[in-house]
Amino acid sequence: MDKKNIDILQIGRDISNTGGGTVILETTNELISQGYNVEILTDSLIDEKYKTKIIPLGNVLLNWEAKNKISKTIRHLLQIVTFMFFGTIIARKYQKEGYVVVNHNIEILGGDLLVFHNVFLAEWLKDKRKIPEKLYRWINPIFTLRIIREIIAVRLKGVKSIIAVSPITLEEVVKISPLKKRKSAINNGVNLKKFHSIDCQSTRKIRESHNFLVEDKLLLFVGHEYERKGLSFLIEALVYLPKNYKLIVVGGRGSSQQKYETLAQNLKVEKRVFFKGTQKEIVEYFQMSDVFILPSAYETWALVGLESLACGTPVLMTNTGGIKEYLIEGYNGYFIEQKSEDIAEKIILILKNEEKYRIMRLNARFSTKDFGWASVAKKYRDEILNFKGENID
Repeated sequence: MDKKNIDILQIGRDISNTGGGTVILETTNELISQGYNVEILTDSLIDEKYKTKIIPLGNVLLNWEAKNKISKTIRHLLQIVTFMFFGTIIARKYQKEGYVVVNHNIEILGGDLLVFHNVFLAEWLKDKRKIPEKLYRWINPIFTLRIIREIIAVRLKGVKSIIAVSPITLEEVVKISPLKKRKSAINNGVNLKKFHSIDCQSTRKIRESHNFLVEDKLLLFVGHEYERKGLSFLIEALVYLPKNYKLIVVGGRGSSQQKYETLAQNLKVEKRVFFKGTQKEIVEYFQMSDVFILPSAYETWALVGLESLACGTPVLMTNTGGIKEYLIEGYNGYFIEQKSEDIAEKIILILKNEEKYRIMRLNARFSTKDFGWASVAKKYRDEILNFKGENID
C-alpha cells in the first residue's frame, strides 16, 4: 500500500510540556517526514504545522483559571471526562474513514493501538505510603477513573495492539490485560538535535543569564508531581551539601509549591532552592546544570533523564520502570534511593573528581546515540503496518 493511503490519527490530551505529548509530536514529525498522513486529536492549540482537531470545550476548560484545590480537581476531572467522551466519538468516525487510531495514555475508550505511558494501577501498588494513605487515593475521582479506564480499554475487542514505553511497563500492562492481543515495548526517544551538549563558555553565558555563578554546583529537578517524584528527599539532601550547591526545580503543575517552599525554609536552605515553574523550553536548564536528579517512587520511562544525558549532564535516578534501559551505573550516572543521605553522597561522588566527571559528561551524551526519534518512529510505523497487514521493510 502507498504511504499516502495510510492515514494515522494520534490521540493525546494536554500534550504541551508533557512526556507523553513529546512522544506524540516527535513521532508525528518522523512519520510525516516518511510520507504518512498524520493528524492529532487533542484538547488545545499546538503548532500550526500539525494537522490538528480540537475536541469541543477543550480550550475552554484549559483556560479556566481554577483558584483553589477543589476547583482545580473539578476542572481536571471535567477535562478527562470531556476528552474521553468526545474523543471516543470522534476517533470512531476517523476509524470508519480508514484511519489507524493510536490512543496515547488511554485518553479515550477505543483505538487500534493503545500506548501506555503510565500504568496507574501499577503505580498505586508500588506506592510505599501506609495502607490508609494508599486507600485514601481512591476517594480522588480522577485517580479512580484512570484505573477503571485502563482496565476497560485493554479489554475492548476493537483494540488490536498494545504498546508500552519500556519492557517493565509492558509486564505491568500484561497483568491487567488477560486477553490475547499483540503486545510490544517501544522505548521513548530524544531529539538529539535539540538536546545537545555545549562548551564551557556557552554554559557560563547561560548561567549568567539565570543569575548563577560559575562556581555554583547546580542540581536540576524536572517534573510535575512533586510527591511521587520525591522532591522532598532532594531538598533535604541540601542540608548535607556545601552552600554553593543549589537546586533548580522546573515544573510543578498539579503540586503544592508552597509545601516544598515551607520544607526548604524549615531546613534553612530556602535561599538555595529556585522554583522556576513550568517552562516551555527546558534545554538550557539541562545544559547549565551539573547533575540531573529524579528520586521518583514510580516511573515508566522518565524521558527527562534521557534529555539530560543528551545534553551531557549525568543523572541520579531511582531504579524504577525503564530508567535502567539508559542509566548505566558509574558510566553516565548512578542509581539512588529515596533517602536524602544517599542522594547527597551520590552527588558528591559524581562531582568530587573533575576528570572522572568530565569523562562521565562525555559518556552521558554518547549513551543516547541510539535513542533518536527516527528509530522510535520506525517501530511505531512497523506496528501500524502490521495492523494494516502490510509488508515491513
